[in-house]
Amino acid sequence: MPRGEWRAEEDAFLEGERRKLRSRVGDAMGDFIGGLVKPVTLFATLTFDPSNIRLSGPMEGKDRQEVMEVPAVSTWCARRRFQYFLDHASKAVGRSVVGVIAMDFHKLGNPHGHGVLGIEGGLVYPDVMLLGELWRDFRGNGWSRLEEPLSDQDVTKYCAKYMAKDAGDLVFSKSLTGGATLGRTL
Repeated sequence: MPRGEWRAEEDAFLEGERRKLRSRVGDAMGDFIGGLVKPVTLFATLTFDPSNIRLSGPMEGKDRQEVMEVPAVSTWCARRRFQYFLDHASKAVGRSVVGVIAMDFHKLGNPHGHGVLGIEGGLVYPDVMLLGELWRDFRGNGWSRLEEPLSDQDVTKYCAKYMAKDAGDLVFSKSLTGGATLGRTL
């Protein structure tokens, strides 16, 4: 067998094994996060809106498209805002809320979050509206998408897809961590 064919075959085999490993790690992460926040009441996608960012100093008054060469918010700022959202979600809905939010990035480098929330007693009418308002209260926060999972398998797939990606930055409700704030945890 020529050397090039052997190398291509080996590369294809190794890529297949990596894919299987990522899938198993994703499923395990999905089960772990889903079990931690059980029952998962809502999936949350939280974004930042560059047009809502207040420019100051020499940038003030300029078009944001010209000056936004860097992400709208830093990863540190995004992590803090996700933590604030989790810390104040219980007060917003009037019941205990726990959650985990994983940071993800758009193609241009802007962060956004994918999370799972568990609301004590399940979902009732104003919860989605109140949590959406809590997110939008900060200048620079963008839209939020809050939706109910269809099944436990739906939760596992969601967590495997978003929370196990490169074992990214995870932000936990303080009640899940004994009051400590966690950054890069895994």
